[in-house]
Amino acid sequence: NEENNNHTRNNLLHCVSELEQLLTTCGGWQDQVGGLVGGAKIGRSVANTFSPVSLSVQSLTMDPTFQAMLSQRLVLVFTGKTRLAKNVLQTVLRNWAKRTKDIVETVEALVHDAETAAKALEGGGRGDDDHHHLAVLSSCLNRYWQHKKHMAGADNAETPLVKSILSRLHEKGLIMAGSLCGAGGGGFLVLLLEEGYAMEDIRKAVGSVTDDDNDVSFHDCTVSNEGLQVLLSPLEAESFDMAWHRN
Repeated sequence: NEENNNHTRNNLLHCVSELEQLLTTCGGWQDQVGGLVGGAKIGRSVANTFSPVSLSVQSLTMDPTFQAMLSQRLVLVFTGKTRLAKNVLQTVLRNWAKRTKDIVETVEALVHDAETAAKALEGGGRGDDDHHHLAVLSSCLNRYWQHKKHMAGADNAETPLVKSILSRLHEKGLIMAGSLCGAGGGGFLVLLLEEGYAMEDIRKAVGSVTDDDNDVSFHDCTVSNEGLQVLLSPLEAESFDMAWHRN
């Protein structure tokens, strides 16, 4: 039943966090929340509560029309560069340990923008101006990218190629917002496109700042209502699949 499913899910969220600490990867809990919990959501943890972290996840109700519009505007770009998140996160933790005024203010701003983005996601498609809610969401994403670079150090979080790509896309007016996912330093860029543009427009613009040595690739991105699913094969099989169900 739903209560048991939520109990199992919460246990899994905490187990992944504990495993990451044992592996010394310095990971938090946001990745497993984002992957395991379907749809839009916001995660919160209680300050100064550890072993385990007191974690709660609130699923957000998105209007189907607004969700479809958001999915049409989303594009993922693989930057061609992998990175070990631990190396980036160590700088974040060192900065947080110092508790300087600018770092504390940055963390407070991250929390505030997360709540603001959640309200924008739930507000779209309910008789209000969808473009306004999308503009609020894009502003939160752009500020998030600036805050991420401040927490991790611009040189750690933003590679020269990523800087060139984002600058080019903003200059041409193709995107409302863009940010590296996860810790930064490489991996995937998530882009929120301006109205009237598609992934092919992004591909052409990015091609002007990359060369054949960059393994850059482009991918459609939609909101998954189901989250990560584990598909078990028959007992005699020695394999299994994991996939995000597309809606």
